[in-house]
Amino acid sequence: MRPEFLKVRSLPTPKWCLFAVALFFVVGLVCTFVWGLGPDRDVTEATIGLPLMIASIVFGVWMVGVEYGQKTLRQVLTADPRRGRLVISKLLTIIIVVTLVTIFFHLIAAPLFSIGASQHDQTLSMEYLARTGASSLVTNLLYALLGASFALLAASMAGGMTLTLVFVFVLDGLFSIIPKVGDYAFGLALTDINDSIVGTNSDFLGSETSTHTTEVAALTVIAWLAILLLLGFARFRSSDVK
Repeated sequence: MRPEFLKVRSLPTPKWCLFAVALFFVVGLVCTFVWGLGPDRDVTEATIGLPLMIASIVFGVWMVGVEYGQKTLRQVLTADPRRGRLVISKLLTIIIVVTLVTIFFHLIAAPLFSIGASQHDQTLSMEYLARTGASSLVTNLLYALLGASFALLAASMAGGMTLTLVFVFVLDGLFSIIPKVGDYAFGLALTDINDSIVGTNSDFLGSETSTHTTEVAALTVIAWLAILLLLGFARFRSSDVK
């Protein structure tokens, strides 16, 4: 995993992702001090939750697709031809980095946004931030791994990004409106999980919730992710190295 972490530290895409998340965080903090959190704490969702989710997708796709983009996959597999080990290293790196970044921003948000909210007679409880932080962590990890699976399927960084965005914002929504099977859409199941963690109707990405329990929702997203990752790995394992 050391080479993967070296790429994260050295190459520009992760740095730009971190910069974008930090920029939105600062903007949100300024807005909180000037105008408050909004009626439904909209500022925290718009400037912490959403940017972290998008950055996680980009990072997940990039982590797998960087060798395709740089045309260095042949050199990587020449040094160690075990493709399974390479994929596992990348997935573990994604999980560790996304977890650390998500936790970091929610930890520093707790005191800073609370101070800003207090200037407008609003409160931001630690319990709420802990719950939204846990929900954000689950969401970010799932979407980062989803991006990684599509990058494997497309054997391309640009293709992986396109497939991920089309799936998240188009195909999954279309699947969700199919009678009976639509409740097993990835986005609806993730919404159920988020609502269970936060304790409210999160209306994640504008979707409605399904009628399933949290356990069924968790099994649904795991099944989606497992199928896509296995298909992506099968594609990667059987493809020629360019």
